[in-house]
Amino acid sequence: MPLTTGTGPGDFAATDGSISKFEHPDQVLVGGSNSFQFSGISIPANVTITGMDVLLVTAILGVTSTAPSDVIDVSVNDGSSFGSNVVPSPNAFQSFLSGVSPLLYGSSTELWGIPISGGWDTLDSSASDLVIRINTVASNGNVIYIDQLQVRIYYETVSNTGGLIQLTNGLVQISEGFVRL
Repeated sequence: MPLTTGTGPGDFAATDGSISKFEHPDQVLVGGSNSFQFSGISIPANVTITGMDVLLVTAILGVTSTAPSDVIDVSVNDGSSFGSNVVPSPNAFQSFLSGVSPLLYGSSTELWGIPISGGWDTLDSSASDLVIRINTVASNGNVIYIDQLQVRIYYETVSNTGGLIQLTNGLVQISEGFVRL
């Protein structure tokens, strides 16, 4: 597997068939006003965010004292503040000598400690203020390899345009709506 080797966040650029390598005890910010932008995210208008998951396909070369739950942080305000850490599944790094493996953080109902009101509801349709911080845990000579990062945002449609149901002399009228039984 070819390697894209870097010493700074500007070197985070894996292409098909390659993997990014970080040898510095730092962090990588993806999204928002940072170097690495999300593309293809589209959040429809009039929806409520119900959760988000992040799939990180990665491996570590060396021994790390950093728990996988400390690797991914989420911000919805361009990195001004970050929500709570989330424990991934599985909750263990794989050795690079065995290849990369996926860590899934979050779920369709995980809001990462970020409130809906004043938090998730502030994202625009392209999620331009969404930032994923990868704490690279590459200290003491350790190396983290990142093959891919996928973000999935879950939402439900909010509808406030229901019709009016009136009862008049035993008659039920439905105007611009429907009745669920």
